[in-house]
Amino acid sequence: MAATSSPNYSDRQFLAADPTFQNRVRQSMIAALIKIHCCALFVLFGSCTVADAQVGNQPFSITVTVNPACTGIALSSTSISTNGPNNANMVVGAVTVTANPVGGNYLGTLTLGGASGPSFALTNGGKLPSNLVVGPSNLTAGSYAITISCN
Repeated sequence: MAATSSPNYSDRQFLAADPTFQNRVRQSMIAALIKIHCCALFVLFGSCTVADAQVGNQPFSITVTVNPACTGIALSSTSISTNGPNNANMVVGAVTVTANPVGGNYLGTLTLGGASGPSFALTNGGKLPSNLVVGPSNLTAGSYAITISCN
């Protein structure tokens, strides 16, 4: 026996007249579009999070957070000079990070590497603002090879 629709009300008519259903559909569509947009931001900038939308009788709000990606690192100075051999813990220079999108604040952690990396340290646990400093042992005059990386 074939199913027949009700002569009084179809589901389509019933849902079209239901404001709660309409609101939930709108909220779901907006949330899906924002999540798609966030995926595009992730591809461009490396990080994006979206808080899930509330549906039903709760207020509708969506929060999108873009964490800027590190695109460059600079050091304000690359040398130190001292009167004598005592240079342990001396500041070499301030570390700055260029972020994308421009004007964003990089929130990640910086790390030291390279052959001479263990002879130096980053202040503030590698979080900005941070300085490159000589480690706890005095260094002799010379050239040192280090790398500073964004994580």
